[in-house]
Amino acid sequence: MTIRDVRSIEIDRAGLTDAIGRCRKVATSLGVPEGSVRSVTLRAAANEVEFTLSTEAGTTPVVLPAAALGALAVAYLIAVRVPVPKQATKSISVTEQGVTIVFEFVMNPPSAAFTRTSPLPPNAMDWRA
Repeated sequence: MTIRDVRSIEIDRAGLTDAIGRCRKVATSLGVPEGSVRSVTLRAAANEVEFTLSTEAGTTPVVLPAAALGALAVAYLIAVRVPVPKQATKSISVTEQGVTIVFEFVMNPPSAAFTRTSPLPPNAMDWRA
């Protein structure tokens, strides 16, 4: 028997803009210069996002591919206190609405022979019809 836990989290344009500001160290390590985000262009076909920033040098476009967006998305989810499974398989895609990150965790629970069985306590969630 296998149990799969699949979580899909979508970060929209406003969330991506917030991610650049909140996760400045990660953004800088990905090549995003200091500045304020003016626009976010989602390129679903190319699986990338273009940020246009206002910097001291003027307007600067920065394109982040999916791999870089994954690092930024995970850092942002941690920063806003969304639980992120560490051992999960991660995938990321750019859609027309935003960036979608999917976490998949697969586990094989022990067989019944190795688990302790005990009756449910009184007033437990009774799902019997």
